Amino acid sequence: MPDLFPNAPFSVQPEPGRTEPRLWVKRFCIWSEPGVLVREIVLREGLNIIWSPDSRDGKAPIGHGAGKTTFCRLLRYCLGEETFGSRDQRSRIHSAFPKGQVGIEMVLDGKQWAVVRSISGRARDIVLQDATLEQAQESDVPTTMEPLVSAIQNQILPGVAALMPPNVAPSEVWQAALAWLSRDQECRFGHALEWRHSSTESLSPVRDLSKEHTLQIVRAIIGSITGEELLLQKEGTAAGSDAESTSNQIDRLDGEIKRVQVKLGAAFGTAAINGGIGPMDMAAIEQTIRERFPELSPLQASAVRERKRRASAERERAQEKFSGLNSDLRDLETRLAGHEELLTTYKGQLARDNRGVVLAEHSPCPICEVPLNAVLEGGCPCTADTGYLEEVRTRRKQTLTKVEEFTNSVATKKNERRDLIAAVSRAKSELATCQLAEEKAESEQDRLFAASRDGDRLLEKAKELEELVKERAEAITQSSSGKKLHDEREGQIRLIRQQNEGAVRRLSQLFDVVIRELVPGEIEGNVLIDGKGITLKVSQGGERSTAAIESLKVVAFDIAVLILALEGAASLPTFLLHDSPREADLGQSIYDRLFRFIQSLEEKGHFQYIVTTTTEPPSDLSREPWLRATLRGGPPQDRLMGCDL
Repeated sequence: MPDLFPNAPFSVQPEPGRTEPRLWVKRFCIWSEPGVLVREIVLREGLNIIWSPDSRDGKAPIGHGAGKTTFCRLLRYCLGEETFGSRDQRSRIHSAFPKGQVGIEMVLDGKQWAVVRSISGRARDIVLQDATLEQAQESDVPTTMEPLVSAIQNQILPGVAALMPPNVAPSEVWQAALAWLSRDQECRFGHALEWRHSSTESLSPVRDLSKEHTLQIVRAIIGSITGEELLLQKEGTAAGSDAESTSNQIDRLDGEIKRVQVKLGAAFGTAAINGGIGPMDMAAIEQTIRERFPELSPLQASAVRERKRRASAERERAQEKFSGLNSDLRDLETRLAGHEELLTTYKGQLARDNRGVVLAEHSPCPICEVPLNAVLEGGCPCTADTGYLEEVRTRRKQTLTKVEEFTNSVATKKNERRDLIAAVSRAKSELATCQLAEEKAESEQDRLFAASRDGDRLLEKAKELEELVKERAEAITQSSSGKKLHDEREGQIRLIRQQNEGAVRRLSQLFDVVIRELVPGEIEGNVLIDGKGITLKVSQGGERSTAAIESLKVVAFDIAVLILALEGAASLPTFLLHDSPREADLGQSIYDRLFRFIQSLEEKGHFQYIVTTTTEPPSDLSREPWLRATLRGGPPQDRLMGCDL
């Protein structure tokens, strides 16, 4: 059905002198081993459709799982990307094809290149210029991908490396651009700056980039950023960062100043010392501090220390005297206790000796039974032996002498103990007096020195406050300078962007054209790009924003950039690979118009647009030359790899 409001034809100013795309792929091949071809897809300029028909009756295999996404990843692998799938997918392909290879014939600025890469896990890449795939397979000398990647960067993206974000190395510029030209299907065309999805385990340099850095890649490629802007941006960012850091420093200094003010105020008996401190304030504060906390002169300090030293010496002498007397008393008491114990022992012995003498004097003679005392007086007719009695009396006499000796000794030592106890008491009293004198001298010394030290500490706090206030003033000046420089650079950047907004303006015009071609009726599109982000707007009786519209915006944005490159206004090849854009919620009518619009571009310039789809293309385009391959979910031989992985 014809549109009620057909859009006026738009014009493209293709880059003059071009007879074919600067970069395009002619052949895509998969080999299970060298020389054994599994799949060959011949591609062309313009629209290339890889179709995997979905089941209509529910009995035939579905279109999913036929290998469309694998085709896209193997193709971009041959164009220089590091991997062609997740670790699990690569493992399955390695198992199925231990000697497998994939390759492309492509054209770069009129020169044919052949690329053959291993898919078996062994890094063996062959890249030859002016050669066919068959010739490349016959080569025994691996080259790596560097010759092709360097050629693409030097010929199509010259100077772009200097404009890339710091996360993208100079050797990775083409891989970053390739990520944009061949979005992961898993990103579902959800945002203009989302190119690689984490689930694909891609090693592309864009996989962990922020939106800000991805935007910088876009601006570098479409020519809306310059080295001068990046330099100004770097200076402005550094100035802004310094200003923010200095602002944090000012906040910290405010806290430190408040803390010192409170401490000084407490010392002076006020709530706090308010305001700053200058040289005049410092002089007054120092005088006040020394009045309240006098400083000791060297002579005063020496006299205070001497008083303390003498008091300590007197206390030590008293302590030594007291300790000596106390020790003598303990020794005396030990000896006294020993003598008292011996006296008690000898007294007991004397009592026993007295009883022995009595018994000896009245004991009868064992022969005549005459008592010994009678024998001593009149004699005994049996015997005259009286030695036993004399022996007993002599022993008693000796014991009595010991008792008298120790009785006198104990009495003497008790007198000595009484005198020592009195001497110890006097020494203890003297020691207590000396200790009090020492404590007093020490307390006085501590008081005087503490006052001097407190004054010194307060002076240090006052000087600290002075330095903090000075540092804060310098920080405020520095922060103000940083903010001023940041604002100046921001102004210069805005001016440069205004001067270079031609590329964005043209991109916005082309985006509007593509939107109008894809969506019938009164509709318009607009692209806004600044240093903070990219905004794609679609208005149709008001701004529209749904899942389908968001996907439409991204598809239209990519095609607009393709046309911009067709006009020679972007550092990109006129090459675009879209993996199943219909599955990103594009409506059937929009999808059909997408195919027709791309086909109509063939008359306006040289490009290559490769699209995979499960949805059936328009009937007049679902045939050659636009339909380049038909893949199916089954049987296995109809899948891309010719088998069930």
